[in-house]
Parts: sequence; structure tokens; C-alpha cells
Amino acid sequence: MDIPIELSGNFMEPRNDHFHSGLDMRTQGREGIPVRAVADGWVSRIKISPYGYGKAVYLEHPDGHTTVYGHLQRLTGEVGAACMDQQYRQKDFSIDWTPDKGALPLKQGEVFALSGNTGGSGGPHLHFEVRSTGSQHALDPEAHGFKMADRVPPEIQGIRLYALTDSSRTAPYPDQAMGYTAHGGPGKYTLKSAPKAFGTVGIAVNTFDRYDSGPAKCGVRRIEVFVDSVRYFVTTLDHVDFSHNRYCNAHMDYALFKGRKMDYHRCYKQPNNKLRIYGKEPPQGRIELPPGSERNVRVVATDANGNSSEL
Repeated sequence: MDIPIELSGNFMEPRNDHFHSGLDMRTQGREGIPVRAVADGWVSRIKISPYGYGKAVYLEHPDGHTTVYGHLQRLTGEVGAACMDQQYRQKDFSIDWTPDKGALPLKQGEVFALSGNTGGSGGPHLHFEVRSTGSQHALDPEAHGFKMADRVPPEIQGIRLYALTDSSRTAPYPDQAMGYTAHGGPGKYTLKSAPKAFGTVGIAVNTFDRYDSGPAKCGVRRIEVFVDSVRYFVTTLDHVDFSHNRYCNAHMDYALFKGRKMDYHRCYKQPNNKLRIYGKEPPQGRIELPPGSERNVRVVATDANGNSSEL
């Protein structure tokens, strides 16, 4: 769009039952802004629905990527005419149509729609995705040329501990809090007191990111946990496999995310969690704490533009 890019949501930001699969671009609180093709390609799918992405267009590109444009107000030009023709042919407003390859070509910068607020949208904006055409996995648009002003490192608000075996124990949180509150400023955080536990435990970190352009709470891209300087766990939030996307609920502390809007990312893998966003570190975030021992733990959260914070 011919307006500055400002985000209300970013890639793999945790949402209810899923990770967000693209960028939500603000449209200055209005609809009807011309939407342009980001590269040469052809329309590979048009989906019109009162739910989800509302009016959505999928463009396939010769380089093996597909871009998706959602919540559109209406489709324009030849794309709009072809969509309306299909609706009349199918005698239905809601269609999910795959045109013949190359039948609806678009050049980079060509307008084919107007931004809107259709489908499951909470306000006027453009939902934009980059996908791998072969797998249809969603990829981070910021890794494919979309750059936003971002000098703000992630915020770390707290840490939680979880007993991972029947014989493990964790101490109560101070002052009946939901976790150990992080203290500090941008880039550097610590805890006022050392958490106490024994046995096999895992941790979760309450972390999120913001951009220079506004206060919207967005997702981080990478979380690492080091124990006594050895990396015990890493998660890289760099692709969305839609067949496994609901396992977001296993990655987050779902009760706190759903009930209290806290972004606690589990830094260990839950049983049967099928997400492929975790590293191959042997401990997989499981920290052994024999009685009387002390471990030094460092958590590093990094955003899509390389800004990082540690606790």
C-alpha cells in the first residue's frame, strides 16, 4: 500500500489456538486503500468468506513463493470481474476458487484490490503473508524484504518454573504472584531473588516485542536458554505449519495466555507437541536440580530485526 507500514500484529505472534501467520498492517483507521502486488505473478486462489480472512487473494510468484492478502474490502479490475463471474457461476457469495495457472497475471505494483475489514477482522487493516508455495508453510515477511523501523529490544516481564516429574518441586512465587517478576530496562533484566526448586524443572518466559511505530504488543522471533553457559533450549519462530498450528496452545502457558493475556513461552517441549520450531539440544530445556545445588540460568529473547534482551 502507498502508506507507511505500521503493524498491529506481526509474524508468529501468539493468538488463541494459533500463531499469527503474517503481518497485520494498519490502514490509518480507514478502508479503501489500493493494494498492490508485491512482485510479478498470477492469482492462484480467491477465497470469499464471511469468516477468517474475509475477501482474500493469493498470488503465486515464479520464485516459489505465494503472497496472501486478507480482509479486503473488494477486488478490482480483471481480478474483481473474474471473482464476480465465479460467484454468479456458483450462485454463491462464498467461493474458494483456483483459477487456471497464469489466467489472471499481475505485475509488480499493479492494483488488484482495496483494503478493508472483512471476515474475522477487529478493525480496518491488511493481513499479509508470505508462503512457500510447495509446502504452503507461512514464512516471516520481515525475512523477505519487509523492513520496519525497529530499535526496540523485546521486553521480558517474568519467569515461571514447572516441575516436570512427580518427584520435582518448585517453591511458591513471591507475594502470591503468577511468576518471578523481571526487573531492569531495555536489553537487560534480572530477578530480585533466585527461584528455588529441586528435581527436574522447566521454565517459561513472559516476553514480547514492540516496534518503533507504535505500542502494539508483538511476538519475538527466537528464545534461548543457557544453563551454566551451556545452551539447553532454543525455539526459532520462523515458519507456520498450518497442520500443527494449534499446538501453539502447548507451546504457551495456555491458561495464563487465555485467562490473563500473559505471553509465557514454555522453554521446554511438552509431550506430544508436534511443532518443529525447537532446536536439537539434548536437554530440551529440562534442568536438573539436585538438592543443595545452584545453577546459573540466562534467557535471551531476540526479535525479527536482531534486537535482543537477556535475563
